[in-house]
Amino acid sequence: MSLHSGLVRCAASVALVAAALAGATIAPGAPRTAATIAPGAPRTAATIAPGVPRTAATIAPGAPRTAATIAPGVPRGAGAAALAGHSSRGLGTAACPPAPRGYSSCLVHVLRLPVALQALPGSGIDPGNGPAGYSPNEIATTYGYSTTGGEGSTIAVVDAYSDSTISTDLAAFSTQFGLRQCTASNHCLSIVNQAGGTSTAPAPPGTTGWALETSLDVEWVHALAPNADILLVEAATNRDTDLFAATRYAATKAQYVTMPWGGTEFSGESALNAAFANSSVSYFAAVGDTASELSYPATSPDVVAVGGTTLTVTSATGAWKSETAWDTAGGGCSRYETASAAQARYPSYDQKGANCAGKRAVPDLSLDANPSSGVAVYDTVGYPGWIVAGGTSAATDMVAAHAAETGAHVDATFVYGGTINVYNVSAGSNGHPCEIGYNLCTGLGSWNTAVGSTSAGAGSSVAGAFGFTSGTQELAAGTWSGALTVALSKPATGAAGVTVTVASSSSTGELSTSPGGILPSRSLTLRVPSGSLEVPTFYYRSTTAGTRTITVSAPGWAPAVQTVTVTASPTLEVVVAPGPSSRSKRSYHVPLTVTVTSSDRRVARAHVSIAVYLGTCAGRVASGAGTTGRVASGAGSTGSRGLVVFTFAVSATGTYCAKVTAAAPDATPGSSTAPFTISAALPPVTGGARSRSRVLVLAA
Repeated sequence: MSLHSGLVRCAASVALVAAALAGATIAPGAPRTAATIAPGAPRTAATIAPGVPRTAATIAPGAPRTAATIAPGVPRGAGAAALAGHSSRGLGTAACPPAPRGYSSCLVHVLRLPVALQALPGSGIDPGNGPAGYSPNEIATTYGYSTTGGEGSTIAVVDAYSDSTISTDLAAFSTQFGLRQCTASNHCLSIVNQAGGTSTAPAPPGTTGWALETSLDVEWVHALAPNADILLVEAATNRDTDLFAATRYAATKAQYVTMPWGGTEFSGESALNAAFANSSVSYFAAVGDTASELSYPATSPDVVAVGGTTLTVTSATGAWKSETAWDTAGGGCSRYETASAAQARYPSYDQKGANCAGKRAVPDLSLDANPSSGVAVYDTVGYPGWIVAGGTSAATDMVAAHAAETGAHVDATFVYGGTINVYNVSAGSNGHPCEIGYNLCTGLGSWNTAVGSTSAGAGSSVAGAFGFTSGTQELAAGTWSGALTVALSKPATGAAGVTVTVASSSSTGELSTSPGGILPSRSLTLRVPSGSLEVPTFYYRSTTAGTRTITVSAPGWAPAVQTVTVTASPTLEVVVAPGPSSRSKRSYHVPLTVTVTSSDRRVARAHVSIAVYLGTCAGRVASGAGTTGRVASGAGSTGSRGLVVFTFAVSATGTYCAKVTAAAPDATPGSSTAPFTISAALPPVTGGARSRSRVLVLAA
C-alpha cells in the first residue's frame, strides 16, 4: 500500500520534471512571473512549469522529458523525512497558470519538494519505480466507497484540448491497480470533441497541464466507479465558450458531468447557467485552489461545488484517521449567484462565519485535495509516468464517481436533504473558519460513508449540529484518552436543554466523565443546559486494539463522529523463579519470586495470580503421582520493585509447575511458568494426617 501518514511518502516531485517540457508557453493573461522568457527567445525557451522555482530543475531547450527523472536505483522515498511539517501547505504547484476573463484554468496540482530538497539526487520521478500517492483502494477504503459500482451509468469528463495518450495512460493505470480495462473496444471509454465528433485537433504547445488534468480525471472516475462508462469531451480550447459547449453536449449523453476547472467570477456569469439546464443530470465543479477565492462554474447554484481537505489514514489498516481543511482550497460567498432553496434553508447556512445573506455559498462538499496527501496519477504527455497529484479537481472527480457508483441524482436538494453521510470537517481554515455545521471552508464536510453520518433530518427540521473540538487521538489499549470535547453549532434551547448520547462502536470500548475512568460505561447520557454551546467533557478507552468510532448525537441534531486509533498496549513480561526448598516438621516450603516488567521497567501494583500444578502446568500426570491438576493457588500485588514472593507449602514430594499471570493498567497481561521438583523425603506424618498444599504471599 502507498500510504501517506499525513504526507505522500514519496518525496519525488513531479513539478521538478515539469521544467523539461518543451513549449511550456504562457496561457493568455497569465502573469509574466509564470515563466520568464528572455527578449527575443523562442517560446520553447521557457521550459519551467508555472510556479516552479528556477532552481528546481533547469533543462536546456529541447531536453527530453525524462531528463530530470530519478536515477535508476534511487529509492522512491528519497528525502521523505524532510517533508515533515509540510502536510497542509507549500507543496502544491498548479499545473495550469491563472486564466484571464473568458477562459478557465485546469485545477490539478502536482506535488513539489521544499527548496532544500530540490538539489537531491533523484529529485524527480522514476517511472520504473511505480506509483506513489494514495491508491484507488486506499481512497475507497478511507471513505467507505464501493469499488464495484457504476454499472449502467455514464460519467462525462469535460476538459480542454486533446490528450494524445489518455487511452494508453488509462490502460497503464488500470493494470497497475487491478481495475478492469476501460477502452474504446469494450465501449467503456469514448472520446469526442465539443460537438460530439470524433476528430480532435492536436493540442498546441503549452497545454501539458490540461493533459495532466485529463489523466487525473479519467483515471480517478474510473478508479472509484470502475463499472461506469466514461465519455471524455475535449473542448477545442480553454475558452469558456468552448468548455460550456462541451458541457452542453456531455449532458445529452451522460448522467454525471464533472468539470474540474474554473475561472474567476464575473458579472453576467448567471447567463451561462443555461449549460446546466438538464435537470436529470448531476453536475460537479471544482471550487478552485486559491484560499477564500471563488471559481465559476462552481458558484452556479445548479452544480455541486466541491472543495478540498487534507486526508490522513491509519497506516496499519488504510482506514480513515483524520481530515482537516486544505488551507489553500477555495470557498466563500458568490457576488453574483443566489443560493439554491435547499442550501438557503439549511440550518447553519446563515451562521456567523458562513452567512452569505442569501447568496450562493461554496463549497457544498469536500474530499481529499491537498497534493501532500494526493493520489497516484499516470501521465506521459508532460510527465514521465507516475506522479502524485491533488487539487480540488481531484476531489471533484471523486465526488462525481461516488455519485455514479451509488446511482443517485446528486444536486443541492440531495446534498442538503439529510440523505448522505458526511463527516463535518471542523479543523483548519482556508481563510474562512471551519465551523461546526455548514462552513465556507469545506461546506458540509467530506462525503464519507465510512465515518460520516446523515444529518438528523432534512432542511429546517435540523436544530443544529455537533462537532468535535478536540483533535483526533491515538491510544494504547487499556489507556484513557485525553479530554474529548464537543461543541454545538447553536446554543441549546428549552428549559431542559439538549440531552446528548455518546456511544462507542466497539464492545470493548468504555466512556466516562472522569479522566481516571470512574464508573465507566458503554455509553453516556449528558445534558447541555439551555444557552450552552458545549457538551460536558468525557473520556474514552478500549481494551483491544483497532479503529474505534465515537458518535455524539441527539434527536433533531446532526451528529458528530470521531475515530480513535487504539494500538496494542505493551505486554507485561513475567518471570517466576522457584527458590530452594526449606523443610519444617510436616511440610516443605518453596519460595516463588515473581518479577513483572514492561519495556525493561519494573511494574508496581501489578495484580499477580499464581497456581501450582502437580506434574506440568498442562495438568499431565507426574511420574509417581496419584493425582493431577491444580493443587494450590493464590494472588497478590507487586511492590515498588515490581516483585511479589509467594510461598508454596506442601507435604508431598514430586514434580510441580508454577503458572503465573500478571495484569496492570495500560498493559496487556503477561504470563509465565516454571517447573520445580521436591525430592527429599519427609519423616512419616503421624496421626494419619493427609498430604496438604497451599500458597501464601510471603512478601511483596
